[in-house]
Amino acid sequence: METPLTVLKKAMLAVLKEMVVAHWKQERRKVINNFKNGLALCEGVNIHGTRCAFCIVYGANDCAGCPIEVKTGLTDCDDTPYYNVIAWLRVAYYYEHSTRASYEQGIELFNKQIEFLESL
Repeated sequence: METPLTVLKKAMLAVLKEMVVAHWKQERRKVINNFKNGLALCEGVNIHGTRCAFCIVYGANDCAGCPIEVKTGLTDCDDTPYYNVIAWLRVAYYYEHSTRASYEQGIELFNKQIEFLESL
């Protein structure tokens, strides 16, 4: 039988995961809207740790206990699609502001990160 603390921790993790996935979907939606409106693809997109519920809760403790750290065994979202999205955003910002190829690549990368987060 689970203790009340265990039940509470599981519920908290479920809520945090929901928040993280919702945030990534919201940021993906910004990229889609930017493309549709002819704006720079990365306009207003913010996926940094300051906006991540996992980072807010676990970041001050070197990611210890973060579901991402638990799955990968690494800190700072290493070995996840996160850094591919960051690299794409930099390229989109500096070079390919709104090309269809860049847009499609970005959406694919966002989807991979969302799938990874949903798998936690």
